[in-house]
Amino acid sequence: KGTRYITEDLIRRLTKCENLRLHVLNLSNNRIERIEKLEKLCQLRELHLSSNRIRKIEGLEHMTNLQVLNLAFNNIEHLPVWIAKKVIVMTEFSVLGDLFL
Repeated sequence: KGTRYITEDLIRRLTKCENLRLHVLNLSNNRIERIEKLEKLCQLRELHLSSNRIRKIEGLEHMTNLQVLNLAFNNIEHLPVWIAKKVIVMTEFSVLGDLFL
């Protein structure tokens, strides 16, 4: 089965830390379907979520320090409007192999 939804609360429970200061988070090659409520990971610079089952890019709008976002090989159906502003300041952004229906 595994974990299908990644939330800040889940990460906190797994690491047993209240005040997370993650800079890089790699959750590639899992069966994650949804990402949400990660805005408290405000120091996160790199988020790698390639090869999962994510359909929507959500919960990342307010992550101001995010420089690398890898969402390649998921099931992403469309890019949200807010992503254009994020991509301009990122050093790497990938949605290679996604659907875009």
